[in-house]
Amino acid sequence: MKKGQVTIFIIIGVILLFSSAIVIYLKDTIQSKEIETLNPQITEVPKFAEPVNNFISNCIKQTAKRAFIEIGNTGGYTDTSHLAITQDPTTSDAIEFLKGTGITPAYWHYLKGDNNCKGFCSFESKIPPLHKNDETSFVKREFAIENQLEKYISTNLNECLNNFISFDKQGVNVKSKIPNATVQITEKDVRFLVEMPTEITKDSKKTTINKFFEIINIDFNSIYNLAAEVTRAEQKYGFIERVTLDLLNVFSGIDKLKIPPMSGSDIGSSSIFWQSESVKENIQLMLQTYIRYLKVQSSINFERIILQDKSPTAQSVFDSMVIPLQGFDKVGVTFDYFANWPLYFTINSKGGLIQPESIYEPIFNFGIHRYNAVYDLSFPVMVTVADPFAFNNEGYAFRFGLEANIRNNDVLNSSFDEIEAVNIPQGTLFCELNQRNSGNVSVKIINAINSSPIKDEFNTSLF
Repeated sequence: MKKGQVTIFIIIGVILLFSSAIVIYLKDTIQSKEIETLNPQITEVPKFAEPVNNFISNCIKQTAKRAFIEIGNTGGYTDTSHLAITQDPTTSDAIEFLKGTGITPAYWHYLKGDNNCKGFCSFESKIPPLHKNDETSFVKREFAIENQLEKYISTNLNECLNNFISFDKQGVNVKSKIPNATVQITEKDVRFLVEMPTEITKDSKKTTINKFFEIINIDFNSIYNLAAEVTRAEQKYGFIERVTLDLLNVFSGIDKLKIPPMSGSDIGSSSIFWQSESVKENIQLMLQTYIRYLKVQSSINFERIILQDKSPTAQSVFDSMVIPLQGFDKVGVTFDYFANWPLYFTINSKGGLIQPESIYEPIFNFGIHRYNAVYDLSFPVMVTVADPFAFNNEGYAFRFGLEANIRNNDVLNSSFDEIEAVNIPQGTLFCELNQRNSGNVSVKIINAINSSPIKDEFNTSLF
């Protein structure tokens, strides 16, 4: 029995050994093919054809750079015609930064449904896949960034080549076929292989170059991954909304110079009220001023803000604006909201007037005022990931949008269920019959000069 068990274990060991060898072989074979694709063998170019070869190489680089600029301005798209872009960013698939600039960052997370959604609110993302064989539930494979780059190069390269007119005067005849680009985004750079059979003739010399290979110095993989990590943090934690709620609390108070508080009360003969339009404008200015303090902890532009002689509450707000993501120390991240961007804003008010729920007794000129502002907000935030070392230290910026959504003073999510705000009628409650539940109350009136009681006929009872 022992010998039989040993034999079985030996057989199993041999099988595992061969299986491991096969896996390693297949893995090495696949990697070899990938390396061959990324580093194709380019035939040596004759000296008389070198100027044409260099010209085509420069055109590939220039066209690739234009493609990346397009992608950087639109959140990952060389063509935004399939996106619904409106002047109101809270009802759009992208943010129109400023008309005519071409900067329209697509939302990587936003409320797709109506701003007044009730019961169920649907969210969507226009984040394009990075690699050509990937796709998401919202974005198809054809919009993968590698595929878009390939299409852009194949379509726009001839614009730069300009039929090789510049070589006609030099007595060089150049004929090329339609270019076909292959793009791979690696962990350190982006590689372009353009198959474009090009026949070059000068005097009696003639040659054909079939392939052109260029490496673009941009770590787009890190840029994309950081953008995706920031998006996931927003989707999972709603960090923009939570920071906004902190700011609303910090800048609110029972004061006309502040915004209405979500919760508060005071006692007095009069109450504070606000105009909803003025509150909206103040919130826009608040967002423009403070959203830019959002930072990614490991990014190249991170620096902790330390307040001097300020309250611990204010310091905690700035500390809460740090997003704890690691491993992105070669790129910088900035967040922006601009006050000229429309936002969705509603608050519990009457005819545009925001006022408290009050219990008031006019006889004694006495009132209790309860302030309960209920904020509904949706606004865009443009996130910019910058690589100062890209394109040989020229720098590169990639922009995308995130939409913040707050309902009923809380982060809006897909399971949001709207709660109606409490509505207590304005005016006094002392005169309502159903409030007379304390029993009889005797009131004795005393002469203020000599403290003597007033005659009995003047005494009375309430309730």
